[in-house]
Amino acid sequence: MPKSEAYDNIPGNDRVGTYRKAGVAFQPMEQKGIIDYTADPGQYNEGVIYYESTTGRYMELKDGVWADVKKSRLDQILKDKSYIDMPNQASFTFLNPRQIFFGIRVSLDLN
Repeated sequence: MPKSEAYDNIPGNDRVGTYRKAGVAFQPMEQKGIIDYTADPGQYNEGVIYYESTTGRYMELKDGVWADVKKSRLDQILKDKSYIDMPNQASFTFLNPRQIFFGIRVSLDLN
Protein backbone atom coordinates (compact mmCIF):
# COMPACT_ATOMS: atom_id res chain seq x y z
CA MET A 1 0.00 0.00 0.00
CA PRO A 2 1.21 3.54 -0.54
CA LYS A 3 2.55 5.53 2.38
CA SER A 4 -0.21 7.21 4.34
CA GLU A 5 -0.73 9.08 7.59
CA ALA A 6 -3.88 7.00 8.19
CA TYR A 7 -2.04 3.71 8.84
CA ASP A 8 1.41 2.32 9.58
CA ASN A 9 2.82 0.09 6.88
CA ILE A 10 5.80 -0.67 4.73
CA PRO A 11 5.11 1.44 1.64
CA GLY A 12 5.07 -0.35 -1.69
CA ASN A 13 3.14 -0.89 -4.89
CA ASP A 14 1.60 -4.33 -4.29
CA ARG A 15 -1.99 -4.84 -5.35
CA VAL A 16 -4.70 -7.18 -4.14
CA GLY A 17 -3.91 -10.63 -5.50
CA THR A 18 -0.13 -10.20 -5.45
CA TYR A 19 1.52 -13.33 -4.10
CA ARG A 20 4.90 -14.91 -3.45
CA LYS A 21 6.12 -17.08 -6.31
CA ALA A 22 6.28 -20.85 -5.82
CA GLY A 23 9.62 -22.06 -4.49
CA VAL A 24 10.61 -18.70 -2.99
CA ALA A 25 11.36 -18.87 0.74
CA PHE A 26 9.39 -16.60 3.07
CA GLN A 27 11.32 -13.57 4.43
CA PRO A 28 9.55 -11.97 7.40
CA MET A 29 9.44 -8.16 7.46
CA GLU A 30 8.03 -5.89 10.15
CA GLN A 31 7.34 -2.18 10.27
CA LYS A 32 8.58 -0.23 13.28
CA GLY A 33 8.19 3.49 13.91
CA ILE A 34 11.58 3.75 15.61
CA ILE A 35 14.05 0.95 16.28
CA ASP A 36 15.67 1.22 19.69
CA TYR A 37 19.25 0.26 18.80
CA THR A 38 20.30 0.45 22.47
CA ALA A 39 17.58 -1.94 23.70
CA ASP A 40 18.18 -5.55 24.60
CA PRO A 41 18.56 -7.40 21.27
CA GLY A 42 16.24 -10.08 22.68
CA GLN A 43 13.32 -7.72 21.96
CA TYR A 44 13.94 -8.18 18.23
CA ASN A 45 14.14 -11.38 16.17
CA GLU A 46 17.14 -12.30 14.09
CA GLY A 47 16.20 -13.21 10.54
CA VAL A 48 13.49 -10.54 10.42
CA ILE A 49 13.95 -7.42 8.33
CA TYR A 50 12.67 -4.33 10.12
CA TYR A 51 11.49 -1.27 8.20
CA GLU A 52 12.03 1.86 10.28
CA SER A 53 9.34 4.23 9.04
CA THR A 54 10.89 7.39 10.49
CA THR A 55 14.08 6.94 8.46
CA GLY A 56 12.91 4.66 5.62
CA ARG A 57 15.75 2.22 6.35
CA TYR A 58 15.56 -1.57 6.18
CA MET A 59 17.53 -3.01 9.10
CA GLU A 60 18.32 -6.50 10.35
CA LEU A 61 19.87 -7.90 13.50
CA LYS A 62 22.78 -10.29 12.97
CA ASP A 63 24.66 -11.74 15.93
CA GLY A 64 23.40 -8.91 18.15
CA VAL A 65 24.57 -6.16 15.76
CA TRP A 66 22.27 -3.94 13.69
CA ALA A 67 23.08 -3.50 9.99
CA ASP A 68 21.42 -2.10 6.90
CA VAL A 69 20.08 -4.76 4.54
CA LYS A 70 22.24 -4.89 1.41
CA LYS A 71 20.53 -3.17 -1.52
CA SER A 72 20.98 -6.15 -3.86
CA ARG A 73 19.41 -8.52 -1.32
CA LEU A 74 16.54 -6.12 -0.60
CA ASP A 75 15.87 -5.64 -4.32
CA GLN A 76 15.67 -9.42 -4.79
CA ILE A 77 13.30 -9.78 -1.81
CA LEU A 78 11.03 -7.07 -3.20
CA LYS A 79 11.17 -8.53 -6.72
CA ASP A 80 10.31 -12.07 -5.56
CA LYS A 81 7.65 -10.81 -3.12
CA SER A 82 9.20 -13.13 -0.53
CA TYR A 83 7.77 -11.02 2.31
CA ILE A 84 4.21 -12.11 1.45
CA ASP A 85 3.05 -14.98 3.68
CA MET A 86 0.03 -16.74 2.26
CA PRO A 87 -1.46 -19.94 3.59
CA ASN A 88 -0.44 -23.06 1.71
CA GLN A 89 -3.87 -23.57 0.22
CA ALA A 90 -3.21 -23.00 -3.46
CA SER A 91 -6.31 -25.01 -4.37
CA PHE A 92 -8.51 -22.39 -2.69
CA THR A 93 -6.42 -19.36 -3.57
CA PHE A 94 -6.14 -20.10 -7.28
CA LEU A 95 -9.41 -22.00 -7.76
CA ASN A 96 -7.50 -25.16 -8.52
CA PRO A 97 -9.63 -27.90 -6.95
CA ARG A 98 -8.13 -31.32 -6.45
CA GLN A 99 -11.15 -33.22 -7.72
CA ILE A 100 -13.87 -32.42 -10.21
CA PHE A 101 -16.90 -34.65 -10.64
CA PHE A 102 -19.33 -34.67 -13.55
CA GLY A 103 -22.48 -36.70 -13.53
CA ILE A 104 -26.02 -37.09 -14.71
CA ARG A 105 -28.97 -37.55 -12.41
CA VAL A 106 -32.05 -39.29 -13.73
CA SER A 107 -35.19 -39.24 -11.65
CA LEU A 108 -38.37 -41.16 -12.54
CA ASP A 109 -41.61 -40.39 -10.83
CA LEU A 110 -43.87 -43.46 -11.05
CA ASN A 111 -47.46 -42.89 -9.89
